[in-house]
Amino acid sequence: MHIFFRKIIKKSKFLKNINIDEQYISYIHGRECCIKITKDKWLSIKGCGWQIGPPTIYYSKKDPLFFGILDAVRANREFQVSKRLNSQLKNVFAKCVDIVKYDVNKIQNEFKIKLPKNYSPCILIRIVKSPYRLEDIALMHKKNLAKISFQKKFGYGYSGIVKFQKKLLNNILKYHSIGCVNDTLEWNNITTYGEIIDLELFHHPKIYSMKSITKINTNLKYRIEKEVIYFIEIIYKLSEILGYNTNLREISELSYKMVPNKNKDLSFSKILLKISKMK
Repeated sequence: MHIFFRKIIKKSKFLKNINIDEQYISYIHGRECCIKITKDKWLSIKGCGWQIGPPTIYYSKKDPLFFGILDAVRANREFQVSKRLNSQLKNVFAKCVDIVKYDVNKIQNEFKIKLPKNYSPCILIRIVKSPYRLEDIALMHKKNLAKISFQKKFGYGYSGIVKFQKKLLNNILKYHSIGCVNDTLEWNNITTYGEIIDLELFHHPKIYSMKSITKINTNLKYRIEKEVIYFIEIIYKLSEILGYNTNLREISELSYKMVPNKNKDLSFSKILLKISKMK
């Protein structure tokens, strides 16, 4: 880890009494690195620059993410969403615990970049149970630690995929039942333990979404349709990578059978049913 980011992380009040192992994991998660605290407990550090290649920051003036630096507006919103969700639902989402702001002048001098006038760079510290994302199962080679992590949690073979499918579906139904929508439910935003992370664009009815942040369709019906497609795609990709053939209709049929009766009237469930009947 670049010494600059290590210094920033140590400014966190949350980390004062935690022994941090300097060995960190970061595969294709871009601006995140994960540091082990204890068994099945990791710190996810978001906003520490792209971890692909040498320790540096690549950015584009037209990209609001600045390729690895996290803006405080987005970080604060994710923190609020995480706090609200974790108070309502247990063991579904990553838990945000701290935000540490950069000294703008220092980061610009260190990496020879120029940030926008109103851009406030920071890191967001989260707690996760697994440092691996589902997409790591496909891209890691040799000893596939992500695959091992997934199998440790859900088991081997097709039954492991079904257990994951049921867990993810139940988690989605839980937050839909309180009026939430997550149309950024891509498989690089879910850990191998089934936790949902990256919540800055997550729709919560009690938390305001600035159009300047989301820049997405505010029609919840369309957002839910998109989320259903993402969910089915996740299960399809996971099955294919682990060597099992399936199709969108089969996934939809099985998923709808998993939906508890109390959740049958949710829009998410109705769309699943509609897809399962497509020819």
